[in-house]
Amino acid sequence: MLKQLELQYNNFSGGFPLWVANSKPLVYLQELYLSHNTLSGVIPPWLFTLPSWESLDLSSNRLTGQIPEFQHDLPLDSLDLSDNKLRGPIPKSISTIANLTRLFLASNDLSGVVDPQTLKNVVYLSLSNTNLSMIAGSNVNTTIPNLRDFYMSSCNIEVLPDFLRTSENLEKLDLSDNRIHGQIPDWVGFIGKASLCLTGHIPASLGDLASLESLDISSNQLTGRIPSQLRSLTFLAVLNLSWNHLHGPIPQGLQFNTFGNGSYAGNLGLCGFPLSKECEDNQTKVEPPVSQKQEGDSDLDGFTWKIVVIGYGCGMTLGLFLGSLMFLIGRPKFFVRFAEIEMPKKVTRLRRLVGDTTGRRK
Repeated sequence: MLKQLELQYNNFSGGFPLWVANSKPLVYLQELYLSHNTLSGVIPPWLFTLPSWESLDLSSNRLTGQIPEFQHDLPLDSLDLSDNKLRGPIPKSISTIANLTRLFLASNDLSGVVDPQTLKNVVYLSLSNTNLSMIAGSNVNTTIPNLRDFYMSSCNIEVLPDFLRTSENLEKLDLSDNRIHGQIPDWVGFIGKASLCLTGHIPASLGDLASLESLDISSNQLTGRIPSQLRSLTFLAVLNLSWNHLHGPIPQGLQFNTFGNGSYAGNLGLCGFPLSKECEDNQTKVEPPVSQKQEGDSDLDGFTWKIVVIGYGCGMTLGLFLGSLMFLIGRPKFFVRFAEIEMPKKVTRLRRLVGDTTGRRK
């Protein structure tokens, strides 16, 4: 019996094919890939009532209308409706799909408020280039505990989604090209926002991001000293604090011995190695040794974020990316799709293939 059907990258046109529902040989179909065609019209309501769906990809077509309601307990694991012309809200019935771990809805005309509680099992979530917003509030039960990749750029959101506070498995986060504003919240250590500059001090809690490999918070309006806690970032390979208003001595030792003048350019108040400006006696003090972090010391415990890019903030689009190096302003559409959608799907299908092969060997 046919379980997987791939018809992507063809020239199929017209409405959604009725044979998917009417053909008896397809009653057990689990995976259907129809992306990159020119299918048009609405998604038929019966599509999300077929009981065998595990993966459905209708991305990069010309589908219109609203997303239909989902049948209760649909075994769907991956759904990709991105890059269409869909509008309206995400149906609340999506919360009944217990197996849903990958949801790609980017580049549509979707609107409304997304409640994280309806997506509690999602691992990959792509909502960029829509009119969606996230529910506000600090309810401790509002969380997506398994979320690993979250993309919500170009959605005009104004508040940093509070559920990120408890997203301990988060590796990739894109909130670029939004209107998030205010000072950097200490619980996350940084924040990106459009059309304004980051202000305030660099949070000492950034030193708790033990896996951090790259930190760029250049070209903002940050003030104060560079926290000595950043010396504990033993994996830090790239540092850019240039063009802010930082002052005082640059922390010495460990990774800080590897950074050049360019990391601190434009901060006239900084002194000490590697700059030629020496610190005055009243500016220097013996910094305490980096100690082991006690359990519960920081809201960042358990996070595995690796890369922070919030550079070139004043008057330009700010980027906030963690876990993958995306150093872009005004990102091309093909790159957005590759990074947010195509790559996770390729990984998923590879894992399934490996799993099927392993199962046959038993």
